[in-house]
Amino acid sequence: MIGVLVAGANTIAYVPCLIQMFVFHVGGVMEMFALAVMAFDRLLAISCPFQYHSYVTNVRTAVFTYILWVAACGLVALLPETLLPLPHCHLKLKYSFCDYPALIRSVVLTLNARHGLMIGAILGPSLFNPLVYCLRTNEIRYKIFKIFKKS
Repeated sequence: MIGVLVAGANTIAYVPCLIQMFVFHVGGVMEMFALAVMAFDRLLAISCPFQYHSYVTNVRTAVFTYILWVAACGLVALLPETLLPLPHCHLKLKYSFCDYPALIRSVVLTLNARHGLMIGAILGPSLFNPLVYCLRTNEIRYKIFKIFKKS
């Protein structure tokens, strides 16, 4: 990626391309696994608060993390394995986003509008959730309505 951004090289060798694909997808799968483990951890903490520390020990956490890494690597290893037997024409592959400037020119939105949409898509949910949960709390909702009634 640094070579593409700095040197402008739009090609990559076949093996590094497979390695990059593997690492990228392992990161994505591990992020999903981490969210699932955090949700399960909160479920245990809420449903069994007194037994939580006997269920979740350091050894069990380390073993569970190891199992998830092995599962993620095994799951993601299937992707390059399906690509290896396929024929390829060159030892170097072109990046698929080399026509990105042409794609940008064909879009009607201005650059500022696209950046605004990207920022809104990233920050929108994280800014909206506290507002929703604040309005669900009776005391906070009462104080907010009281402030607006004074105006």
